[in-house]
Amino acid sequence: MSSYKSDKILVRKNDEDLFNTLTEFENLKNFLPPNIEKFEVYDQTCILKVANLPEIKLNIHEKISNKFVSYSASESPVPFLMKSSIEKIDNDSCHLIFEIDIELNLMTKMMLEKPIKSFINQISNAASKLS
Repeated sequence: MSSYKSDKILVRKNDEDLFNTLTEFENLKNFLPPNIEKFEVYDQTCILKVANLPEIKLNIHEKISNKFVSYSASESPVPFLMKSSIEKIDNDSCHLIFEIDIELNLMTKMMLEKPIKSFINQISNAASKLS
């Protein structure tokens, strides 16, 4: 299992607001890189297609109120789990870390490692601008 983690970022939102933002798929579009070719939301499911990557279907996998949200990729050629960990600092800010856990063979890892790192950095950067 390979794991890719963002830096810990500061978000100028309280933990409850950030948690609510992360659990509404419609808000996910604000975190995604500009090269999104498809983005559709269906209740607790989201279908997205990033340029040069296969289409994936995300489902909310686990939620721990105001602390943690994870999304699982189903109907994807390479299943993965994306985690968002929230750490409250005070009433107006918190830290956020994104992590992607993915099972890759050596050949696939060589092809996908750079796009995965780029993706996690892009969503992390977008989240840091939330207020």
